Amino acid sequence: MTEQASTGDGNNTEDASFTQASPVLAINEEEYEPQLARKLEKLQALFSSLGPLPALEVFRSERSHYRMRAEFTVWGTSVKTLAAGGDPDVHYVMYDSSSGIKPAPRIRIDQFPVGSRLMNELMTVVREEANRAPAIRERLFQVNFHTALSGESMVTLIYHKVLDDVWREAGLLLRARLAKVAGTNGHIPHVIGRSRKQRMELDHAYITEVLQVNGKSFTNRQVEGSFSQPNGGVCQHMLSWAQRVTTPTDSLPIQSLDTPQALTSEAGAAVEGNTGDGTAVAVTTQPGLQHDMLELYCGNGNFTIPLASNFRRVVATEMAKTSVDAARHNMTANGLSNIFVARMSSEEFSEAWRTKATKRRLQGLGDWDSLRLDTILVDPPRSGLDAATVKLVSAFDRVVYISCNP
Repeated sequence: MTEQASTGDGNNTEDASFTQASPVLAINEEEYEPQLARKLEKLQALFSSLGPLPALEVFRSERSHYRMRAEFTVWGTSVKTLAAGGDPDVHYVMYDSSSGIKPAPRIRIDQFPVGSRLMNELMTVVREEANRAPAIRERLFQVNFHTALSGESMVTLIYHKVLDDVWREAGLLLRARLAKVAGTNGHIPHVIGRSRKQRMELDHAYITEVLQVNGKSFTNRQVEGSFSQPNGGVCQHMLSWAQRVTTPTDSLPIQSLDTPQALTSEAGAAVEGNTGDGTAVAVTTQPGLQHDMLELYCGNGNFTIPLASNFRRVVATEMAKTSVDAARHNMTANGLSNIFVARMSSEEFSEAWRTKATKRRLQGLGDWDSLRLDTILVDPPRSGLDAATVKLVSAFDRVVYISCNP
């Protein structure tokens, strides 16, 4: 059984009896340590050709309720079924991709122990409200839950229909019920409705996470539909580790700078609410530090923000506009001004670096020769690095590689 929920086609027109009964997806927590041991053995084998390695640092995850976000197909919303006189039985389903059967069997999910406790509380309320309110239930085919350690949360309901004022009123009632969930810690969940070419936000489409990194708190805006680390607890371990291993040391000498060097940035973008039109703002260097870091695939600045204090300047790239905007917001929210964010792919940046090219999206970066980039951090997609970026990475003295598929 796969842990991650699948979206499916959401037609909801077949006989609901095809759905297997499974009120809870159980986790055998006793399997955690053996699985972890096998993973460590695999990693050691992958690196064995490099010679003796230092001891691996291992940071354990919670064994259940560790995943902060998930997507579920919704079943039981068929108008045809209800017209035949049946009572509503809206429920979530996952697909057993390990069964070898095609199409994969649907598994009914009423509780999801992989998901955070807050997610499970929200799941129950959404299902109950969908069974009660036709405006919430009709043509609903997917629900996405996004929760945070901070207690903030976001619920996105996706439909095969146009959303109107009737849906908005029903959504407000749903939000009021969700706000009573104990795990929200007083935060009102954000409810979003989506259909083809339509998004209806009842307040806004992001949450603010608060991450603890080596004893310091960092705020992190996470936008609906954009990538964020799914395991909040492990994310804090990763950030703390990455911050420690990039702390300036004698091997990368620290030299004082007389004054911070002001730069102008295409990314004027560190200003909250910036439209991305290229408005310039001041980007400064961190006094007392000599070395710069390049980060590829920076996303919303998850690693960028905690690591920035270790470097004179950070240059970060990201393709997705919503993630770039979130990264720039997070810079400002955490009081940082030594980060330059460029909206471009790693391949494009690699080519610009190789040819010392001048590009509009790098306006304000300054002369290539003024950069002191000797550390690179990459957190690429599951497919890994492209050949050009591998070549780029090999030119750096220090490489921090975050991999979800080593």
